[in-house]
Amino acid sequence: MGVIIGRFQKVSILLSLAVFFIFVMRLQRCYSEPKNVFIVDNNYIYLNGNRFIVKGIHYLPEYPGELPWELRELKPLPKNIRNRILTDIRDIKGLNVNTVRFWEHPGVCYEGAKKENLYIFQTIWVDGAIKDYQDISFKNSQKKYIRYTIDRVHNLNGVDYSDLILAYAIGNELSKESIITTNLNHFEVNKYEGKYISAPSGSSATECFVAEMADYVKKYEYDTYGVIHLVTYSNMQFTESLLDCSFLDFICFNAYCHDTRLFSVNELGSYTGTYYQGWLEKMKRKFSNKPLLISEFGLSTAPGQPCQGGYPDYSYGGNSD
Repeated sequence: MGVIIGRFQKVSILLSLAVFFIFVMRLQRCYSEPKNVFIVDNNYIYLNGNRFIVKGIHYLPEYPGELPWELRELKPLPKNIRNRILTDIRDIKGLNVNTVRFWEHPGVCYEGAKKENLYIFQTIWVDGAIKDYQDISFKNSQKKYIRYTIDRVHNLNGVDYSDLILAYAIGNELSKESIITTNLNHFEVNKYEGKYISAPSGSSATECFVAEMADYVKKYEYDTYGVIHLVTYSNMQFTESLLDCSFLDFICFNAYCHDTRLFSVNELGSYTGTYYQGWLEKMKRKFSNKPLLISEFGLSTAPGQPCQGGYPDYSYGGNSD
């Protein structure tokens, strides 16, 4: 009887070792060292230890008359559109750009970025007009979309594009009205303590929402794929005073120069003498311990509107192409 038990013990030990060995091998496959690692200090983003100056294009593959959701639903994507997108991305590379900003873009966009050695600033869509960012069902649906986006980055048509990811932007231009409404309805939500991202005591309910979603991005990607990427949020001038996301990895703004009323009108840039640069310098002083990235910029033509400004501080309306 003792011999039989001994044999069972040996078999059990061998099976346990085999299972453990398989488990370790799977961990090694899933949690392998990433090829590219982006980190930050107080002023800069670094790629594999070297300072990385982001020179980017916010690329939208739709042409006049096309809608984003219609293009996404074209499966398979027509050959002429595929070729057009690949040509666009090749031309973008020719501008000495190193980064492209994507949303839920067709797979061929990621193919093109990989082919041209471009890094990807991946936006994760958040419904900016939702009335209550602290609504439980909304947060659950948002986390579901976060999982979808991250899974897509790691396995899009069988290809892992995660090595190209510069950062995830959790949301873009949340509604001013929704921020105010959420904050007024949730005075009790004034901090968020996460594993990777936390909003300090005294934060608003909307800031806590952003922190919670950003923390979930990092947690889900690490738990599932063994890697962690930088996370930010694309704020805008209209909500700069309402939303402080300095708890994220770096500060990000969509900052257009077509409305000088949004700038510090008494503060001119130290080099260009423009209000735009004056505002940028003010933001860097405000967030002195984080890199500042401008994720969108430009000038609206608004041909149907009267001109409201001129050189060097062009404003909204009356501008030519």
